[in-house]
Amino acid sequence: MKPLAIIWVLLVGVVSAALSFVGFFAHMRTGGTPMIVTPSPAVVFALATAILIWSGMAVRRLRAGKDTWIDAIGAMRVAVFARTSALVGANLSGILVGVMGVSLTQLEATAMVSNAIGSGVSALVGIVWVVIAVVIERWCVITPDDAATSNKRNAAA
Repeated sequence: MKPLAIIWVLLVGVVSAALSFVGFFAHMRTGGTPMIVTPSPAVVFALATAILIWSGMAVRRLRAGKDTWIDAIGAMRVAVFARTSALVGANLSGILVGVMGVSLTQLEATAMVSNAIGSGVSALVGIVWVVIAVVIERWCVITPDDAATSNKRNAAA
């Protein structure tokens, strides 16, 4: 499996942020109610990050030939989860950055200050999730020299 291109992940995040900002800004200007974001997405992002780190460390142990609970099929699942987490995290973080940007244009309202803080914190944790996901996805990729010298147990990691 070829590693996920970092440029692609950045592009997904930037486009999501721009579209989110334009959409929510237009919605607010036409009299719509703002999307209120609490810091609760940060908890979900942090939980996904913790699961990724835990399973990614098991993949590293598998690739090193040490005893671990994960097998080659599990390592493939971790790779897919990490790749998906990078793209979904970039998209959700971009949306939250856009919401934060719209909220920052309305700082005279205390609810919008709270909204900017909530979406900013969630976006920050989401960006950490994306970085961890890209790193762990790289741990799961087999290089050609790994495939030639590995044994059966970690051949599909």
